[in-house]
Amino acid sequence: MGTLSLIQDGQTVYRGMRNPSWTKKGIITFKAFLLRPATDTYPAEEEISLGLTVEKAIDELKEHYGVASLSVMRIHWLPHNLSVRVNSKDPMKADIWGLPLHSEEEEQRGRAFTIATELAALANLVLSSISRKS
Repeated sequence: MGTLSLIQDGQTVYRGMRNPSWTKKGIITFKAFLLRPATDTYPAEEEISLGLTVEKAIDELKEHYGVASLSVMRIHWLPHNLSVRVNSKDPMKADIWGLPLHSEEEEQRGRAFTIATELAALANLVLSSISRKS
């Protein structure tokens, strides 16, 4: 992660809403910014994926429930030492690094909820859910 370039503060990034619980009446919920824990199929997430365009935010999702925009500057200004960096596999994607895992430990879980809530407050719904062609 150390060699990945920071996304400049003047940029806007986009989060694809892959779960219907990530928006409620047009408002982004904290659930859109919680790292996914490990499962039998996938390891725990270490970063939140974003697109540098609306299209890139949803291009890998089979279905989505909207897209949220966020200011990189406002993410960097949060007091949690988060960084928005270019994705290692796709230069048109980015990732938010520095988020705590939603864990069983109460303090870490509390930090995860706090940061996710603050990120959700910065997010604006820019695209509602649409059907994807197969």
